[in-house]
Amino acid sequence: MGLRWDQLKPVGEERHFEIVGKWGIDKWFRIPEGLYRELLALKTDSPYVFGIYKDQLRRFHQRGLRPWLAAKVSGEFDPDQLGDWFYERIQDWSKDAPGGRAYLHVFRKTSLQYARTGEDLNRQVAADARLGVSVMLTSYVKESDEEMRAKSNRTYRRIAASLPPEVARRYGYEEVEIDLLVERLQEAVARQDWGLVARLTADLQHRGEPGRPCEIL
Repeated sequence: MGLRWDQLKPVGEERHFEIVGKWGIDKWFRIPEGLYRELLALKTDSPYVFGIYKDQLRRFHQRGLRPWLAAKVSGEFDPDQLGDWFYERIQDWSKDAPGGRAYLHVFRKTSLQYARTGEDLNRQVAADARLGVSVMLTSYVKESDEEMRAKSNRTYRRIAASLPPEVARRYGYEEVEIDLLVERLQEAVARQDWGLVARLTADLQHRGEPGRPCEIL
């Protein structure tokens, strides 16, 4: 809720944010371009990404049955208040759910399960998510931006690949096949995986040949 615009870390057409999570661990996470455009359209003078919330809440009350509540909305954005509101809406939404009420941590758990889909490298997934053993291993290590970006991209692609296409589009995922090849080539070079570098390079070199599709390796 306290995400700020100065935490944005654009890399080409990629939109990452750098945050400090639990245990003081730095983490990058990438959002789809479509979602970034939506957030940018709502940007205000506030340093906070969700700074428009107070204005939206004020307009909601002005149009509602209790318009006098609009005057009670603070002129300053408070991330904690937005967090409380979001928590309450999740509770309201899930109160009659067959499985019982949902809590915010359930959504985090679900996103990590999506990231796990089709991925056998348990330790790599845990490290990318900054959980478990990785907290112990990285608490005192400052990773390079390129490593942080690679982790962010891997989690981004795992989640996108696990979603049905229509759901992915609703979240703003608009992956271009050739962009995936370029990203994976850069990561392969960073890992010094020269066999994969050779295969990806060959695909990129021949992507313009008629009838020859690119292979996403």
